[in-house]
Amino acid sequence: MNLITDIELQHVPEKDTWLCDADFNTGHGVLCAKVSTTGERKFYFRYYTENFKRVRLALGKYDPAGRRGLTLYSARKKARELSSLHKAGIKNIREHLSS
Repeated sequence: MNLITDIELQHVPEKDTWLCDADFNTGHGVLCAKVSTTGERKFYFRYYTENFKRVRLALGKYDPAGRRGLTLYSARKKARELSSLHKAGIKNIREHLSS
């Protein structure tokens, strides 16, 4: 079970990198983070719609202190909530959240 760590998020890579957790219900979405060479880190929830279209839903910026963004813990919690919606049959989460 591979999980994103704070150490990975704080590391500055040579090229933009995507990190993803592997502990979610298979087929019901996953927490991902984009770590850029400029120091920007953003969380996304990646899932598939009923038409098998892959969607990345932005969750927010990473902030280890949680003041100007999400901690890893809070991003993971939010992703698990979205995964539960997907598992319950809501396949277009972006549309569901905007309504």
